[in-house]
Amino acid sequence: MEEVVIPASLTYFSADIISYSSKLTTITVAEDNEVYYTSDGNLYAHYKYEWEDIVEEYYALIKYIPTKTDKVYIVPEGINDISYYAFTKVTDLEEIILPETLEYLYLDSLAEISSLKKIAILNPDTELEIEDITYFED
Repeated sequence: MEEVVIPASLTYFSADIISYSSKLTTITVAEDNEVYYTSDGNLYAHYKYEWEDIVEEYYALIKYIPTKTDKVYIVPEGINDISYYAFTKVTDLEEIILPETLEYLYLDSLAEISSLKKIAILNPDTELEIEDITYFED
């Protein structure tokens, strides 16, 4: 799969659908989608939960485009979560800089980055969730 188009009506999907596509070059999101958006080609989500008088919002990196040739990626400030397999099948990225706003990092999100040499975590309170990292082939 090389291209993904997310319409305005799609407000939830399992990112597993696109996680293992090493040929993904383009993600397009409808401008009026209330949850998903792209920046620099990557897919992000803005989740908002309301329960009684409590409103929680957070931002997540859903998918980094695996065909990018950048050596360094600075995750934008404001991102709270990096989704499972967000960087799967990335081959050129050598360094990831995680923002102070990052609260959760699932180590599975870093599965299969063959070129990764360094991760800088700017928030010392970021929770690392370590699970079995699984690998799948295209």
